[in-house]
Formats: sequence, C-alpha cells, structure tokens
Amino acid sequence: MKYNYSLAVLLTLALPLSAGCRARSVHEATDSSLGTPYSSAAGEHLDPVKARNMVSDVTLGKKVSADGNISSADQANKFAPGEPVFIEMKVGGAPAGTAVKVDWYDSADKKLAEDQKTVGKKVKFVDFQAKDAATWAPGDYRAEVWIGDQKVASQQFTIADKSS
Repeated sequence: MKYNYSLAVLLTLALPLSAGCRARSVHEATDSSLGTPYSSAAGEHLDPVKARNMVSDVTLGKKVSADGNISSADQANKFAPGEPVFIEMKVGGAPAGTAVKVDWYDSADKKLAEDQKTVGKKVKFVDFQAKDAATWAPGDYRAEVWIGDQKVASQQFTIADKSS
C-alpha cells in the first residue's frame, strides 16, 4: 500500500516537469549562433535579419565549378539565348536542414520556374540552374532567393543576342 502511494506521489510531481518538454520536429534544426530552433517548414515566419544572414555572395553565372561556386571568369548578368543560367550563394550562415528557394521571373513579373534545395551539413554553397532557360526569349529577367518566408536577395539579368 505504501508503495502505491509513493508511486502516485512521484508521478504527480513528475507530470508538470514532463509537460514543459516538447519534441522537436524532423524539419527543425538549431541555429548554433543563437541557440534557437529554426524550422524550415513552409508557412512559418522567420526573422528577416536572421534570414539575410544565412545567405551571402549571391552570384549569377554561366557554369558552376565542382565545388559548387561560380568562378569570377564564369560570372555574368548577360546571357545569349539558349545559354544556361546559374545562380549560387554562400550558405555558411544557414543551419543544416534550411530550405533555400529560387524563383525565376520575366520582365512582366510572371513566375517562370521555382526550385528548392535543403542545406546539408558542412555545405558552403548552394547552386541552382534555371530550368528551361534555353526556351526563354530575349529580355530582362530576375532571380529571387528565399529562406523560409523571407526574400533575401534578388539578381537581375538579361538574355540578349550577342549583337545586342
């Protein structure tokens, strides 16, 4: 009898302690610089300053090297029709599991393509290639880089004939 009473008291005391704990979602990582959780799940608000600090050196170019960056010789903001268009960025400030998205737009603000990647552990660069850029007509375009619900960069570029 005394054992049952002790067990009941122990469970009653432990209940409030366990209620304060919460499990982390599979999509949640910890921002080691602030020690706070960041969830890459869609629809969650992310602080704009924190989001901008996750990405730097956003660069457009004609090809990406094996290590995932665009060399200075391959950087460009003017492309010939049919030429591939790449965008890459440093993501050293983003914790593993962070979703990075690029939206591609024409001059009429029509979204032409969208691509998303997840930052892996110890990844320094993330790169994207514009899908179907070979079919895009000459004109002005832009690529927007998003972390969660925050636009962190925008790059303008042109597709033009070599004679232009």
